[in-house]
Amino acid sequence: MLWNIDRIEDGIAVLLSEEGKSRTMPAASLPAGAREGDWGRLVDGIFLPDAIETEKRRRRIRGLLEDLLN
Repeated sequence: MLWNIDRIEDGIAVLLSEEGKSRTMPAASLPAGAREGDWGRLVDGIFLPDAIETEKRRRRIRGLLEDLLN
């Protein structure tokens, strides 16, 4: 199951799954460089970023925004 770092507030990372589940974890437990909008998997409670999936989804969203603005 893929998860997205939805937001980081007051040291807490809020993750949302593709299925609509929500989970929180200390932001300090995220890997170095992980940021809002990153996609990845949770393995034994650890967020493992997926750079390829993140970039694919960011490109898709950019395309949708461009379509809306044109």
